[in-house]
Amino acid sequence: MTPYSSKIFLINSQPPVYVDSSLSNMFQTARDYFQARATMRQLNELTDRELTDIGITRADIPAVAKGEFHR
Repeated sequence: MTPYSSKIFLINSQPPVYVDSSLSNMFQTARDYFQARATMRQLNELTDRELTDIGITRADIPAVAKGEFHR
């Protein structure tokens, strides 16, 4: 066996878990971003009266879209 055989084995082994989780986090972040943008777009289409009916103001829209709005 050559001294390089163990390195080749490590390169061909299963990728570390952090690679999978970081890729998953990237997709989750992208999904959250696009969902927040869609929510903001829909809420901005409502009138001030409609926003008042659901208990928010126009200034609350970014927090609602990000899931950070609490009353």
